[in-house]
Amino acid sequence: MKKIVYIILTLFIAPGLWAQSPQKMNYQTVIRNNDNAMIANASVGIQVSIHQGSAEGPVVYSETHSTATNANGLVNIEIGTGNKSWWKPNFKDIDWTKGPYFIKTETDPNGGSAYTLTGLSQIASIPYAQHAESAETLVNPLIEEDPVFETSVSQNINQSDFSVWNNKQNKLIAGKGIIISGNEISLNPAVLEGEKTGGIAQFYKNDKNIETDPDVVLFTDFENPNWGLNWNTSGHPVVTSNEKEKFIPFDGNALQVTVPEGKNSGLSITYKFKQKTGSEPEEIYFRYYLRIGDGWSPSFGGKFPGIAGTYDRGGWGGRPSDGYNGWSARGLYERTTNGKTPIGNYVYHADMRGQWGSHWVWNNENRGYLEKNRWYCVEMYVKLNTPELNDGILRGWIDGLPAYEKTDLSYRKTSDLKIETVWLNVYHGGSDVAPSDQVLFIDNIVIAKKYIGPRK
Repeated sequence: MKKIVYIILTLFIAPGLWAQSPQKMNYQTVIRNNDNAMIANASVGIQVSIHQGSAEGPVVYSETHSTATNANGLVNIEIGTGNKSWWKPNFKDIDWTKGPYFIKTETDPNGGSAYTLTGLSQIASIPYAQHAESAETLVNPLIEEDPVFETSVSQNINQSDFSVWNNKQNKLIAGKGIIISGNEISLNPAVLEGEKTGGIAQFYKNDKNIETDPDVVLFTDFENPNWGLNWNTSGHPVVTSNEKEKFIPFDGNALQVTVPEGKNSGLSITYKFKQKTGSEPEEIYFRYYLRIGDGWSPSFGGKFPGIAGTYDRGGWGGRPSDGYNGWSARGLYERTTNGKTPIGNYVYHADMRGQWGSHWVWNNENRGYLEKNRWYCVEMYVKLNTPELNDGILRGWIDGLPAYEKTDLSYRKTSDLKIETVWLNVYHGGSDVAPSDQVLFIDNIVIAKKYIGPRK
């Protein structure tokens, strides 16, 4: 394939935005190949990144566009309205006074996300009022008085009513904004900063009562001896100590997983949504804490916990997904190198080629490279694609920091396939067996409808 190059025609701020922080920028470009021939009437995928300070400076904003060239090879996009990278600030939040800024554009001439570097340009000075969005000074101060409940039933509230309310509210310290303890009412301090970053766990210190949150589907911390009832299993050891593996508890009990020497499987249990909730979701967040034991030394890569919809038909174990029989997005690990074990996802999807799934390591700033003998917060998100479209999403976080993102997946070609299970799977291989006992520990599992985040 010939390298695609951009010739930039114009770059300007959308009209009407000169008096305030710009909400978008119009961007025009002509796409030509190495023979200087225009790429006309073709679908293209474009990624736009804004760098601060220099062409190689940090990326302060990033987005993608799926569009098409016209008969003259021209593309028009509005920067600020594309599919924004989920871990970057919004376009309107860029502080343009801290420039200079540079725009880097990358393109895939086939309309996908296999981008090739195609253009780089500096953004000219932006003439707008730097403080236009600040609140104007009040000329006449507002005077507000407390209401008097002379005719309201509120005038009859007494200490007995407070006690009843407190007993109920003390159980609801989810992100509701307030904490009531005894007769004292205070703002939940997590709300002040937490709303900026999101995450259910921020409102539940040490995950206490997190299972009461309306967006939490399941919480398993292995303190209840009947924890296995939710996972269709029994008999897996829960421990508080293991001197050989230099184990330090995360919080009380943890699930110990061992792949025995000469074997492949250490754990394979599932939480089945339909069985437990009556329905299967289209998107889900799954968080767990992971500690790799001191003796961990796999001779081959393998599988870690993840999310799936195999329906015992396809999408795992050498049973390729065809978009109709099943899919899976289990975690994966690769062989330890330089003391770190790379982790990511092993995915059976509708666009896969061959018999085995795709391997994707969580390589954003190398956050998916884990050390032994420490606890990590591992979280992933799956959103199924619209059948026949490649708009499925897979994301990963380590300790609350973005570690991986893929937004063009085709998990399925029929709406009959949904998210069937969260699959706790630890497997050595392929067919290669463990060279010695491989031990790791799992704790504080949360399945939720919204981003969970690390325990606070």
